[in-house]
Amino acid sequence: MKNGSNGRKWRTEGEALLREQGWLAEISQPLQDKLVAQGRWLERAPGEPLAMAGEESGGLTGIAIGTVFSRAANAPAEVSMTDLHFAPVWMASRSFVPGEARMLSVVAQTEVKALRIPQFALFQLMGQHPELTAHLFRNFANLFARMTIVIGNAHLRDGRARCIAVLLRLVDTQYQGPVPDWIPIGQMDLAGMANVSRQKVGDVLRELEALGLVELGYRQMRVRDRDRLMAMVPD
Repeated sequence: MKNGSNGRKWRTEGEALLREQGWLAEISQPLQDKLVAQGRWLERAPGEPLAMAGEESGGLTGIAIGTVFSRAANAPAEVSMTDLHFAPVWMASRSFVPGEARMLSVVAQTEVKALRIPQFALFQLMGQHPELTAHLFRNFANLFARMTIVIGNAHLRDGRARCIAVLLRLVDTQYQGPVPDWIPIGQMDLAGMANVSRQKVGDVLRELEALGLVELGYRQMRVRDRDRLMAMVPD
């Protein structure tokens, strides 16, 4: 009975968060109700996948509670993740188009609660409610915008600048939910995302910590002065 009660509680909390922020918040409540009713709630422990590159299953996954990371299918083996995503945020992929496969894997970085709305239900509701199409494409546009930032970071020539740019991207709330005070990421993960060595990222983080711009913990870090960090990245 206790587990059932706890399950209902986090589902209620997670649903409220997804309704209050992101593309779903822009939709009328009756249509929100229909979308949520078609969804299936998922729980994932750290390291467990929500979706894997190469799959053809489409749909949308709303990360209601927790943090996930995405990894590009063509990323080098030493790159464990491409980006972090903080709830509430909706993840979509190329597999939303019938016959296409996912290009990104999505994996839980922390404990995650998520709502998955299947492709067939979305297409059915899009047929009944044409306005839903515009809302969905707005979400896709946000995901694309986030990926352009990832690509832009990768093209910075200086490794120190890439490390700082990745930190700034991780604390940017423009295309995701509120950033937690402590970002659940280790130095090896940051090194892979910034395409630098572990030693290089360690040197950069120690420099930033000495300047009071970041605070380091065990497999987590906190940005303390975003404005000063931004001033350190070349235009």
